[in-house]
Amino acid sequence: MGPLVTTLPLREYFSDAATWRYLKSVFLYPLYWNLPGVFEQNLYSSSVNGSIWTIPYQFGFYILLGVLGFLGLLRYKKVNLSLFAVFVCAYLTSDNLFPNVTHFLGIPLKEWLYLGMYFTAGMAAYAFRDRIELSRRGAITCLTLLLFAWIAEEYYLSVSVFGTYLILYLGYCTKPVHFSLAKLSFGIYIYAFPVQQLFTHLFGGSMSPYLNMLLSVPIVLLLAWLSDRLIETPATKMEKYVTLEPLIPEKLSRAWGQLRAAWERVLRRLAGISWGGYAAVLLLTGVVVWAAFFNLPSKVDFTSTRHQPSRVLVSGYYTQNKDEPFVFVTDSSCIHLGQKRGMTCLEIKGFLPESFTDVNSVSVYFNDAPVLADGELIPGQVFSFSLTVPDHRMLMEKEVSVQIVFNAVHEREPDNTDIRQLSACITSICIKKN
Repeated sequence: MGPLVTTLPLREYFSDAATWRYLKSVFLYPLYWNLPGVFEQNLYSSSVNGSIWTIPYQFGFYILLGVLGFLGLLRYKKVNLSLFAVFVCAYLTSDNLFPNVTHFLGIPLKEWLYLGMYFTAGMAAYAFRDRIELSRRGAITCLTLLLFAWIAEEYYLSVSVFGTYLILYLGYCTKPVHFSLAKLSFGIYIYAFPVQQLFTHLFGGSMSPYLNMLLSVPIVLLLAWLSDRLIETPATKMEKYVTLEPLIPEKLSRAWGQLRAAWERVLRRLAGISWGGYAAVLLLTGVVVWAAFFNLPSKVDFTSTRHQPSRVLVSGYYTQNKDEPFVFVTDSSCIHLGQKRGMTCLEIKGFLPESFTDVNSVSVYFNDAPVLADGELIPGQVFSFSLTVPDHRMLMEKEVSVQIVFNAVHEREPDNTDIRQLSACITSICIKKN
C-alpha cells in the first residue's frame, strides 16, 4: 500500500532508509510506525499501523506463559492467582519502583506491569473457570462496580477484575458476539488501522468517523477472512510438525526426565499448602508491600540524587539534576509526607540564589492551615524554618500536605533562555519529633 499512496517519487521512496527500517518491525522490539510520504496529511498523521502497539507486550507475555507451562506451574490455581497478585502489587507500586521512565526491550517498564495485570487476570480466570459462573446478574454487578470505579477515578485495577468478567460474559454468553466472525477478530485488529488510514487519505486527510467505519468495515472483514484462510489457519496446522524431541540426545533426554520428576515432587509439596495458609502468605506479603511502598516518607532530602515517587512531589518542583544537591521550586509548591505519632516539628531547609532579588518572603501551609506567614528570605543566604504543626496521627491521618508559597518568581534576564518559573532552592523537608 505504501508505494501506491506515498507522496514521494517511487525511486525516492524505495531509496529512503525509513522504508526498509520499517520492515524491522517484524522483530517487534522496537516497532516502527511510519513510511516516508505515507499518510503524512492525515488527521492522525504518518502512522501506518498504530493499532499493533500491543503486540510486543502480547508476545512477551506469551513467552512468560510458555516458561510457566514448561515448568509445569500453570496447572496450579495458586500459581496463577499469585502471578496476578504480583502484577497488581507491581502496578500499584510502580511510581515507587520506577520513579523515572525505565525501559525493558525498548518499552516503558510501567506499561509491562500495567498490561501484565490484565493478562494475568485472564490467566487466573482460566485457572478458576470451573468456579466462575458467567451470568447476566454477575455482568450487571460488574458493570455497576466499574461505573463506581470510573467515578472514583480508580478504574485500572477494577477493569482487570470486573472488566475481565464482562469480556468473558460477552464472549461466551451473548449471541451477537459469540458467532463465527469471532474467528476473524485478530485479522480485524491487524487490518483495521491501515484501511481506515487509507480511506482518510482518499478523502483528503479528514473525514467523518461514521463514514470511515461504513466504508472500512466490509474491506477489513474481507481482509480478515482472507488472512484467516491463507495465513492463520495454515500456520496453526503446522503445529504438529514443530517438535524438538528428535534433535535431543537420549542421555540428555533421560537426565531431563529425572530432573523433571524431582521438580514435580517439589511442585506437589508446594501445591499441598492449604488455602488458609496461602491466604495468610498473601496477606503477609500485602502488609510488607504496603509498609515498603505505600507509607510516605517523613523526610525528603534533595542533597541526595535519589528521585522521589510522583505522589510525594505533587506540584511546583522541577526535575533534579544529578550534580545539584537541591531542587528548584516555583512560587507555589506542594509535597506529600508521612507523619508518625509524636512528630510535630516541620523543618524546611534551602537557600535563595544571589540573583533572586525579587523573592523576599515565604509562607508555609500544613494541610491547608497556615503555620508560617511571610518568613523573611535574603538573597544569597540559606534559610531554615522549624515550625510546630498539629499531630494528625491522632486523627488517623498519616498523609499530610506541605505547601510552600513564595511572594514572587525570579525575573530572568531578556537573553536568558531558561523559561522555568523559579523562586528558590529547597535542600530538605521533613517532619520530626521536637
